[in-house]
Amino acid sequence: MTNKNYIQHNHNNHNHGYPKAWVVSVDMGYGHQRAAFPLKKIAYGGKIINASNYAGMPRSDRKTWRESKKFYEFMSRFKRIPVVGEAAFNIYDKLQEIPSFYPKRDLSDPSVQIEQTSALIKKREWGKQLIHTLNKKKIPRRAK
Repeated sequence: MTNKNYIQHNHNNHNHGYPKAWVVSVDMGYGHQRAAFPLKKIAYGGKIINASNYAGMPRSDRKTWRESKKFYEFMSRFKRIPVVGEAAFNIYDKLQEIPSFYPKRDLSDPSVQIEQTSALIKKREWGKQLIHTLNKKKIPRRAK
């Protein structure tokens, strides 16, 4: 099966016939936005959704994003403090590390970062409203 069996095609909009998908990024540093940008041509309506700042976002979600960003920025500044700052940042950075794909091995166990994010989703229903909104339009969906 090809991707076109799973992703809707729409040749009548400004995406020039590329398959459509929800493309979602966050404002947590330039790297996230930069990674999403090449996918803009498949983004539904040609728009990348910013999960950390969008119209209609619940206050509780906005607060969670703000706290996360605040902590990240604190750690980035704290890194400048000799000896302890560098060590603390290295630990924090290690907890966020995405392991290399090679050598091939079982990477199915969730990382500390995934465990923390999952807890926020379950406990605070973080992101529920965005998912509910996106689910109103079934993109991607199986083409008929």
